Amino acid sequence: MIDPSSKTPIMPQSDENGFVKRGFYLLGAIAILVAVVLSIIFYKPDQPQPIDAKELPANASKPGWKIRYNAAITLLRRGSDQVPWPIVREMLDEKQQLKNSEFNRPDGRVIPDETQARSFVIATLKALVEWKRQFTDAGKKVADADVLSAVRTDVELLAKSSIPELHRQAVETQWALAK
Repeated sequence: MIDPSSKTPIMPQSDENGFVKRGFYLLGAIAILVAVVLSIIFYKPDQPQPIDAKELPANASKPGWKIRYNAAITLLRRGSDQVPWPIVREMLDEKQQLKNSEFNRPDGRVIPDETQARSFVIATLKALVEWKRQFTDAGKKVADADVLSAVRTDVELLAKSSIPELHRQAVETQWALAK
């Protein structure tokens, strides 16, 4: 192309400042940002399966279970050698806790309160960690190793849970009991 006033060819201007290059970088960054935001909005992590009432035990624990559970947790936290291990094992049974926490909905259905049930299990796991610490600090030995082995097996089952908080606490408890 020639400039008519000077009769000299017009040369295309070079992009000395890199505006075009920076524009493409900015466009790419915006595209990545949009992709990240959309993935956050539409990503649905694996949800735990709903509880099937047929898998739960037939009966809830005997009346007064909350009192027994609180007493057992207190004994665990104090590092007592008088811990009622059968009750502790019951407390570590997630399905039993789901059965214990059932309530009636206004529409007449009976469903478990999963939050309450799992809070009992998690409280038991935390108390077991404290029991092990207190028991070990006092230099005591476990009288019945079979009972502790059964408790470890129960904790191992909980460590396979798909509920993140329950899994995390069970793994932490496994680690503490293995010391």
